[in-house]
Amino acid sequence: MVLTDDIPYADKLRHDKIEKGPVESQDLLYLIQYALPTQATTSFEMLFSLKNGYIPKSSAQVTIDREKRKLGLKEFSLYNSGVEDVLRGGQLEMLKLRFPEINSMDAKKDFAWGHEAFKIVKDNLDFFHRAGYVLSPESFRLAHYIVQVPDQFPGFFTRSYGQKILVRTESLLAGKPERKLVLHFTHDATDTDEVRGYQEIFNRVNSSPPVFL
Repeated sequence: MVLTDDIPYADKLRHDKIEKGPVESQDLLYLIQYALPTQATTSFEMLFSLKNGYIPKSSAQVTIDREKRKLGLKEFSLYNSGVEDVLRGGQLEMLKLRFPEINSMDAKKDFAWGHEAFKIVKDNLDFFHRAGYVLSPESFRLAHYIVQVPDQFPGFFTRSYGQKILVRTESLLAGKPERKLVLHFTHDATDTDEVRGYQEIFNRVNSSPPVFL
């Protein structure tokens, strides 16, 4: 599969899937650290949480500085401080990371740059570790080979996107907090390096502790 400047269109996406669970924070860290490099269009969502000493329902949006290749914070709710204070033990309950951002002015361009954005996150995981935050299995999503799909709201001048490869956390059992990792992939993505790499990671998950690189 070759990345082009244009996002292809797909009328339907049908995925096979592989599951592994239960999954915990260290398993997601392992996945991030050992995921294969890719040039494919990419998007992702992550949630980092502070276990103790936080202001309930306080949060910040994590930003990605492309030039400095560092992470930062947007203005956030219920707490008026800066990145340095968070790294000294700030009391935000959650740090939310989404790429592209929900209000992206050029999603197609962001998708094409997404693999580099993911690498910046991977290289800066100690940003969260030093501040006492853990990667939450509650919400995790990493997608490759983005395609445009039929609009969910026709007539509203919006565009809807799907993906040929998706790794995310889902409920292990209905009504229970435990989560599992699920790899979704379309038939034409079966032989990609990404799918093979995630299958190998799934085989090793739960068996290796995270290593902060």
